Amino acid sequence: METKIKFPSNITFTGRNGTFAASGVVLVHGDKWHLQMFPITSKGKEARCEIQIHHDSIPEFIASLSLQACEAIPPIVSEPTYVLFGEEAVRIFNEDGFKGFKKAVNKDGLGYALEEFPANTPPADVLSATDGWHDFAILTIDEYLKLQKL
Repeated sequence: METKIKFPSNITFTGRNGTFAASGVVLVHGDKWHLQMFPITSKGKEARCEIQIHHDSIPEFIASLSLQACEAIPPIVSEPTYVLFGEEAVRIFNEDGFKGFKKAVNKDGLGYALEEFPANTPPADVLSATDGWHDFAILTIDEYLKLQKL
């Protein structure tokens, strides 16, 4: 499988023969162990410059790219962000609402966490807080205050 990603403007890459302009990147599923990346030259051809990423490292690579992208994007929310963490907690809250969530907490000892992030918190900080929880949901202030009372 091959995926081409075009950049909005040219950037540069350095190969063994010098520095060149790149208009994008090609991702290729290499052998069964590697994902390969090649710059696309300003002439639209794949450069002879390759980066291999081992399949076991792809999730970490994606997570790192996501965090880097979030750091590059300024926060757009100028008010606090309220977050519910926990895969099962988020599923129950989304499917069964507050009553189902309260029942699961009281009956099953549902594991979850609530957090309030101050205004203008970088998105990367919110994303990094999800580590180990597997899922999260952004809450309204009313939902947050209601869940906080449990």
